[in-house]
Amino acid sequence: MKNHKFELFADYFQVYLMDIEADDDTSEAWTEEALNLKLGILPNTLAVGTFRNVDVPFEVEICESEPEVNLKEYQGVIQLDFLTFQT
Repeated sequence: MKNHKFELFADYFQVYLMDIEADDDTSEAWTEEALNLKLGILPNTLAVGTFRNVDVPFEVEICESEPEVNLKEYQGVIQLDFLTFQT
């Protein structure tokens, strides 16, 4: 597992995780459902909504298989399949 920790400025109440070659139109990520979940998904982009324009801790774990997660540790959880990156 690879773990990457960042502190990012959530400009306009959002941060994006995207492939370096992604050319998604990020305005298409924010459907009504995505706004409610604070999570927009495009083919090569994950858009995360925030409640404020501030620096936010952001952690990405890249796993070879599905990790074991204790969901009781979190206030809210959204489970999804996302991108498969080739290295």
